[in-house]
Amino acid sequence: MTEVTFYLEDETEDSSRQHREDFVCQLLSRHAKQAYKILLLCQNQEQAERIDDACFSQKLTQFTPHYLSGENNSYGCNVEFSWIGAKITLNRGFLLINLAENTANFSQNFQQVVDFVPTNEKLKQLARVRYRDYQKLRCSIMTCKLNPIDNELAKVEKANNHGKNIQS
Repeated sequence: MTEVTFYLEDETEDSSRQHREDFVCQLLSRHAKQAYKILLLCQNQEQAERIDDACFSQKLTQFTPHYLSGENNSYGCNVEFSWIGAKITLNRGFLLINLAENTANFSQNFQQVVDFVPTNEKLKQLARVRYRDYQKLRCSIMTCKLNPIDNELAKVEKANNHGKNIQS
């Protein structure tokens, strides 16, 4: 059964986007070290490239080898950055990080899905639709606040290791 975690954002839209993207880079770094197959699904190519740039600005010890959809993956990276309308090659694996406005029709092919509930009302409504989509797919769903990166990741790792839900 796919486990979905919705992170509730509580900041202004601009700082929320930056915090979310920083959180995504840290999440990628932590899970990529485990050699998990990870897909970062963005709303558009611009967003994927922005996070790509952010990952390259991380400390060398936190860098996550990855490729953008359409690029040659001859090194066998386990992390793909894609967007709506791009040809996705990694459509199954351990973790799907969904930054798109809609539910990925292949989300059940992943063990875990990370999704976000922004503060913007239009985007919040789209997150509610995704929540209902995951319910229809009979996914296990939990929600928590998007807290400082290291604290939140520690909670996620603890929950993953002990099979417990995160509640805030």
